Amino acid sequence: MDVMTLNYSTGSGRGNMTINMSQMFPCTKTVLRKILKVIDMTDEPELHRADLIIFFNEKLDAAMNERDRKVLANRHVDYMTKAVELGPEIDNLEKQLKASQEYCKLHVKRGDKDNAYIKQRDGLKDKIKAKKEERRHYQNIAASSKRMFEELVADEGKYKELLKELGQEAEDGSTEG
Repeated sequence: MDVMTLNYSTGSGRGNMTINMSQMFPCTKTVLRKILKVIDMTDEPELHRADLIIFFNEKLDAAMNERDRKVLANRHVDYMTKAVELGPEIDNLEKQLKASQEYCKLHVKRGDKDNAYIKQRDGLKDKIKAKKEERRHYQNIAASSKRMFEELVADEGKYKELLKELGQEAEDGSTEG
């Protein structure tokens, strides 16, 4: 269930509220309490509370999925390792580039673009640029994986708090009422 529609009655009339569950939750306890006040004004508050409990439990189970957490943690470590391993290779290329630049300053005439040393220097610049882009790509994937892992951990805590607010206790991915 991704959308919850609440039809409620107040002293001044009737109203409705549509909640996109995936976008609304997890939320703060204060926001949940406000939603619960609206739910209590509906014809079937127990049904809507049960829907929230089911939704929160599903999200909690997803956040506590060990396999997903391991995949994200391993991806983070693998890509950070790849990024770190590129460091010495980039350093070596930069040393070669520096030596090539110094040689070109001393022995190659200005404007001689066809010289093999100039072409070698330019090729080294391109290799360094490509390796740095590759390292940045690996670092971005690692950071993204870490962020996703941290979001899972944070979501676990948030959904446990929301379930407590609904009078449910989460234990090892299950709830008891």
